[in-house]
Amino acid sequence: MASCERISGTPNIHKYLCTNASATEFYAGDLVRLDGDGLITIATDGGATATAGILGIAMEGNPASATTYIPVDIITGDSSMFMMHSTETAAATQLGEMHAITFTAGAHTLTSGSGPFIALDYLDAIGTTTPRIVGKFADIDLQAEVGW
Repeated sequence: MASCERISGTPNIHKYLCTNASATEFYAGDLVRLDGDGLITIATDGGATATAGILGIAMEGNPASATTYIPVDIITGDSSMFMMHSTETAAATQLGEMHAITFTAGAHTLTSGSGPFIALDYLDAIGTTTPRIVGKFADIDLQAEVGW
């Protein structure tokens, strides 16, 4: 299961090289960012800078090769919607709030609190544990593409 899925909006696919050859750095569906050299690596929490934030969703896992390009679905501040999983029980009070992301390779999750994801709706019933949440990303946490 992907850590993050685009459920609306037009994909914006660009290809990037990976920051290292570690096959476990990230998986398809994980959020990635650019490092200081313009190479992709797993995303980090915090506002977007030249080396932090969220660029997009990796469409393939790290190939364990520093010379293979990986397609990335770039996330922009448009009206696109995304789905992620929460670690908390679904509650109506969580909708409209910011959620933090735990960036574990292959298993990103959301928790209530300050973070880059704005929860707008649930795909599962209120009271469901580890629900799927629909929302969007805060513009301040999105990295700009380099060279486009």
